[in-house]
Amino acid sequence: MTSPNTAFPAMSDDDYELFKQFRITAMGEAIRTLLEDPATAGLTGSQIIRYGLHSLKHHRDNVRLAKRRKAAHLDTSTACVENIHYDSNRDLDKATIDGLAQLDWVRHGTNVIVQAPCGVGKTYIVKALGLAACENGYDVRYYTHHGLIRAIEEVTDDTGAYYQLIDDLSTVDVLIIDDFALGSYADAHTRAIADVLDRRESSATVLASQLQPQDWYRAFDNPGFSEAILSRLLKHPIVVAINGTDRRRQ
Repeated sequence: MTSPNTAFPAMSDDDYELFKQFRITAMGEAIRTLLEDPATAGLTGSQIIRYGLHSLKHHRDNVRLAKRRKAAHLDTSTACVENIHYDSNRDLDKATIDGLAQLDWVRHGTNVIVQAPCGVGKTYIVKALGLAACENGYDVRYYTHHGLIRAIEEVTDDTGAYYQLIDDLSTVDVLIIDDFALGSYADAHTRAIADVLDRRESSATVLASQLQPQDWYRAFDNPGFSEAILSRLLKHPIVVAINGTDRRRQ
């Protein structure tokens, strides 16, 4: 069996099966494709192996990224920091967003608050930051206000599942809660959130909310826990305030 690359024979089906058996199919596919390309006739064996290894790494990086995006509940989002709009009426500082895109806040465990009226793009911004974190190898979880309540209620009667959820939310690199304090948190929700934040003291939490932080207290039925929750969330956060009108109506 010959290949257009005259220095090396074409890859046989048996050889290709070996790549599959060792679970490095992407590497075998890349090398086989390379050997079938006449333009690669001048490559050395080490160059071909190096290409195969880089192709394998690229494939596995993409697989891991897809898994992180899915676990984050962001696998269908197309939000991107580079596509954020800086219209003059939004008062959104590009330097601040560019700084957040560097992800130092993740590395330092700094909370981020995006405060804005309904429909001006706060969800897009927190999703874009979450995806940027995913792309840089960080584990992220994204929940809306109602989604987080629903997740807590689904495990309320199952102690094992409850602590599994709490552990997951406590240990991820970035926890995003969208529409934070949009409605009320019952005592069970408050206790769960307090359990999570108590263990996230050195990890980054991102909040998007229509309300000013001083108005968040009214969302919690348990004043004692609300004080503990908000003191953790409001400990030297980076605050991004956006103005403007509802973009969905334009």
